[in-house]
This record gives sequence, C-alpha cells and structure tokens, in this order.
Amino acid sequence: MKILILFTGKNKNKFFEQEIAKYLNQIKKYIKIEIEEIYQKKSKKNINFEIQKKNEAELIKSKIKSDDYIIILSEQGQEMSSIKFSNHIQNIMNKSLKKLVFIIGGPYGFHESIISNYKNKISLSKMTFSHKLIRLFLLEQIYRALSILNNDPYHH
Repeated sequence: MKILILFTGKNKNKFFEQEIAKYLNQIKKYIKIEIEEIYQKKSKKNINFEIQKKNEAELIKSKIKSDDYIIILSEQGQEMSSIKFSNHIQNIMNKSLKKLVFIIGGPYGFHESIISNYKNKISLSKMTFSHKLIRLFLLEQIYRALSILNNDPYHH
C-alpha cells in the first residue's frame, strides 16, 4: 500500500519543509508515502469562497482514483487516540488496497461535493490550526501509528 497526502496551498517555510522531510524519511522505512500540493493559481481577492472551494474540489478529484481509500481531515471528523489511529491504519492495510489518501482542505474547508462523496473523516483536534501545522501533525501521527504497528520504541 502507498499513502498519499493531498493538501491545498503552498508550503514555503523552511522549518516546516525540513520537519516534513524528516517525517517522510522516517515513514518510508515502513511504507511508501508521497505528499502532493494541490495549488490553484492565485485567484482574485474578491472571489466567492464557494467558487474557490469548488475549484479546489475539482483539483482534488483529479488526483483520486475510484479504488483509493480516502480519509478527509475535518474538524467534524472522528477523533482518535494514537493507538486507535494505528489500529485504523492496520485495518485499512489489511484490505490490501493500493492507496490510502489523506486530504487536507483549503482555508475555507471542503466543497460539498467532497464532503458528500467521501465519508471517512478524522479530526486531529477540535482546535483550529494552520495548514502547515496540520501537515506536520498528520505525518507525525502516521509515523507514530506505523511505529506502534511495528513495535518500535518511538511510541512508549
């Protein structure tokens, strides 16, 4: 199985780029992983938020295949402990799927077409964080989950 993380926006902060690279390298010891930026050209400042969300949704859908297992990161999603998240990852891996896709939405959330089409939602917190932090938090939790599943000492 391969993990793909899709996110909207840009990541131009060196600190976050370094930390993200660190976790990607750690995760690659266990599983193939990719992180992909979905970036739409800068829109007019007065663009309607719904139009922006719809444009982002089309870009997201263009990256997803019908047999991918999709998890949306959403504040309305299910919160889990790290142990429960690792069990969730294991259950997905047991299905022998080709790809697990995590989707991090844009600053205005997801378009209704994403919310209605993809029912698997998790929340890393009820608090609001920047998208840069969420990418890092998600990677850390994926690494933690895989280390739990492999009985490595990272999670103790």
